[in-house]
Amino acid sequence: MLFRSGFTGDTTLTVATNDQGATGSGGPQTDTDVIDITVTAGRQLALDGRTPVRFTDASGDTILVYLIGGTGTIFLPPGDRGDIREIVLSNTTERSMLMISGGRTTVGDITVNGPMGTISASLTTLSGTLSIGPTATTYGATTIMLDVLAEARVASQMPIGTFMANAWTDADATPDVLTAPRANMVYIRGQMQADLDLQGDSDRLNRNLGVFYALGAFNGDVTLAAGAGTMLLADWAAGTLQGTYVTSLISRGSLGAAINLTGQNPYGASISVLSVIGQVTCPSITLAGSIGAIVAGLWNVDRKSTRLNSSHTIQS
Repeated sequence: MLFRSGFTGDTTLTVATNDQGATGSGGPQTDTDVIDITVTAGRQLALDGRTPVRFTDASGDTILVYLIGGTGTIFLPPGDRGDIREIVLSNTTERSMLMISGGRTTVGDITVNGPMGTISASLTTLSGTLSIGPTATTYGATTIMLDVLAEARVASQMPIGTFMANAWTDADATPDVLTAPRANMVYIRGQMQADLDLQGDSDRLNRNLGVFYALGAFNGDVTLAAGAGTMLLADWAAGTLQGTYVTSLISRGSLGAAINLTGQNPYGASISVLSVIGQVTCPSITLAGSIGAIVAGLWNVDRKSTRLNSSHTIQS
């Protein structure tokens, strides 16, 4: 069944079933069902880059959406109340700002067809995809502030200056992921159930990741084209870390990620400081350089799966 864009009205869906004789006797068994479908037009609200837009969401809260710099459209479901299905923005610049306020609400997708300076939506749950286009400037970076991400994906073609959220949850079989060329800071106050994929140009310190704070449990993969600064995690029981080097890798709980670092910092270390309060159970640790210092509550890693090219200090 195909609908033209903007279709509204009534139609039917006919479902014909044939078991090809696979069940029972008497040859193939067939059945036909007809389903009535009514397509109702949703609402669209325009963002002109100057005037705030107000609407009532599914919870009855009055939500204010304000775009500074650019134009866009808010897509809402039919009726007087409903959460945002999608926001589409165009003609934006590195100084543009999208603000969502007024109460806790949910947004499906946010599509920015260009760069974006700031997305300020600290009371908003993202349940779809946030995508941001590339920047034309050398040092342009976006700031993103959300409440919760649930079964969500963030894909930015421009570097991320700061990414902040209270939690990122993922309950389905498709991994959630944050992708960008690099990120100066990723700060998650609660659990973090998404991967980090930062494989663009590095900063002047040869890093794709400056600081990564996950103050709740983290069980994802971190893939970097270059190095990372500080990674501070409440717990990292499973996952992978791939890159060149990490200055400080700290877990307040356990550390069970497979680690593969193919480079080193100017001092010859792939990891300057590895500190784990709980148990280290990494299935493998492969480093091109040394570890400056290791502090671990309990080290339970097979020596055969731990390969270093120079000496290190272990304290437990």
